[in-house]
Amino acid sequence: MSTFPELLDIFSVDRPNGSRALRATCQRICAWLEGRLPYRLHAFPLFPYYGELLGLWITVSQLLLVWAIWRRWGWGVTLIGVVSLVVIVLELNGRYTITRLSHTQGHNILIPFPAAKRPQQQVILSAHYDSKTELLDHQKRKPFATYAPLGLLVIVGLAFYGLLQARLPTQVHTAVLLIAIFHWGMMTGLALNSTLGRFSQPSLGAVDNGGSCIVLLRLAQQFPTLQQTNVTIALFAGEEIWMQGSRAFVAGHNISLPTVALNLYGMVQNGRYYITQKIGLPLFQELPADQTLNAHLSAIMADFSKEPVVARPEPMMSDTFPFLKLGFAGTTIGTYDREFELSGLHRPTDNL
Repeated sequence: MSTFPELLDIFSVDRPNGSRALRATCQRICAWLEGRLPYRLHAFPLFPYYGELLGLWITVSQLLLVWAIWRRWGWGVTLIGVVSLVVIVLELNGRYTITRLSHTQGHNILIPFPAAKRPQQQVILSAHYDSKTELLDHQKRKPFATYAPLGLLVIVGLAFYGLLQARLPTQVHTAVLLIAIFHWGMMTGLALNSTLGRFSQPSLGAVDNGGSCIVLLRLAQQFPTLQQTNVTIALFAGEEIWMQGSRAFVAGHNISLPTVALNLYGMVQNGRYYITQKIGLPLFQELPADQTLNAHLSAIMADFSKEPVVARPEPMMSDTFPFLKLGFAGTTIGTYDREFELSGLHRPTDNL
């Protein structure tokens, strides 16, 4: 049976989406599975510069919106606001528009464990094997990420303002212009955080999310055949660019059985286990994790670790989201670092 160091070697490189390193990592995982476990690749269209292209759209469109407000374009303000918002909402819902300008083929790695008898349900155990580097880690980028859902509402307000602009006094116009400038700065900050990360010292993605992939691969080596439950261990690509791999998996499979989706994130750290309460984007696409599943998993993890499990209150985007959106039960579990908690992810500090 393979040891953790052997598997760690597979995930010891930065592997952003669309890179040769990601393709090489996929090939190395498949080579490791050969002769050990049956698997199959699920190919899907991958848009590797999703963050950069959407960020460029946000930066330019919101700057144009500021210009239109300053120049008092009236209906022009409304038109720019509506068009920019429609594109952003479509992209966030997996309806790719401008991000189609760059595309390649991505691969999810699926390891099936069919039930011994006629299946009555299925379980999807997942983690993502792509990585990402940003200028700011998860904690430092929080002001920008927290503002983003509110920013969508600000765009709506600015577009509505365009209809009334000619009737409002100068003081209101000045206040709205200042709001629009602040809004542009916050949205541009989030966009630049992702874009400029491509040019900084890379994160190896050891915690996010190589460790979770290793846990699942080791589990696959020992997994029993269940009587009436199909189990699939899925290593998804494209998670770091708005869950493209898991979205494609859900869209490309006719899921007819009752399904439970459990996503692993940031495993094998030395701190307490946590479990998510909400998954998605606050104010926009926020879904509750399955509380019955959470209760069962919390009891198991607490018994194993001899420590209480942290119920994480902040919404989190993960590969559980596409399953929850279809009405299936699901949640995401992970671990904290005792010293850093979740700081340092997407930065060079996330290494071996």
